[in-house]
Amino acid sequence: MSRPEGTHNRTAAGRLLRKAGALLLGAVSVSLTLFGLFFWWVRTDTDRRLEAEIQRFEQYYPELLRRQERVSNVVDYLQIRDNAIYRDIFYADAPSLEMFLQGDLLAVSDTLPQGNLVRYAADKADRLLGTAGEIDGRFREIARLIDDRTGALPPLALPIEGASYTQIGASTGLKMSPFLKVDLHHDGLDILAPQETPVRAAAAGTVRSVVQTRKGQGNSVEIEHPGGYRTRYTHLGTITVSRGDRVRTGQKIGTVGMSGNSFVPHLHYEVLRDSLTLDPVCHFFASVGATDYANMMFLSAHTGQALE
Repeated sequence: MSRPEGTHNRTAAGRLLRKAGALLLGAVSVSLTLFGLFFWWVRTDTDRRLEAEIQRFEQYYPELLRRQERVSNVVDYLQIRDNAIYRDIFYADAPSLEMFLQGDLLAVSDTLPQGNLVRYAADKADRLLGTAGEIDGRFREIARLIDDRTGALPPLALPIEGASYTQIGASTGLKMSPFLKVDLHHDGLDILAPQETPVRAAAAGTVRSVVQTRKGQGNSVEIEHPGGYRTRYTHLGTITVSRGDRVRTGQKIGTVGMSGNSFVPHLHYEVLRDSLTLDPVCHFFASVGATDYANMMFLSAHTGQALE
């Protein structure tokens, strides 16, 4: 018994629709697969640039951490130097930053009741007034010490007028000798300058000794200052003062040279108090700006080779 013609046509049309749907589904699946593979394997210029930046960051991050640690160490070192300067000059400790960090001015919740906020502000104001009074007292003590004629300030002027941090070399401590290639104790500060640059007295005083020789520290001048301080200027080219002369601050006492065991033209400058050797760069804070002073301290501490 044969099927009606209409039924046969409907069956054929259904099979055709199923085949078309299957083909469409397959085409979509293949397209999605190819699309995914394309974006998986093929990278754009932006992708490559971002990956390169990520790799650079991964390489630089450890170095940034090391630099941060070095900067932190330098800050700690500067704080220690500041304390030493205050103790040496003012016979008192340097002002501590902790007094300014007690409590957090911004640590106030927006949800605090108005009464609590007023009490908090009043308490904070009292603390600030107390801190201001303490700072004021410190300044009065500093002024008293400066005006005290029985005391004496250390040599504070630059021995080479206008010297910048780029001229600062090794300071006190163990430094590499350019001649012996071993670490030797270095008792002063190396200041680079062209030959015949004027060398000036860092403070008023009396010329204690004048030495002219081609050996050791070469031509040198030592000046005695009030308060037990002495300054020594070595490797000079010429000397313009004599033993027993009274000199004023900033007076020319000689010129930069290469006398004695000198690797390059420079001034080797020493500061002493009684029998104690001091770090000369600690006394430059009154003669240079804050940035130059910080750079001088950093370079003097981290320069590992002396010039004599």
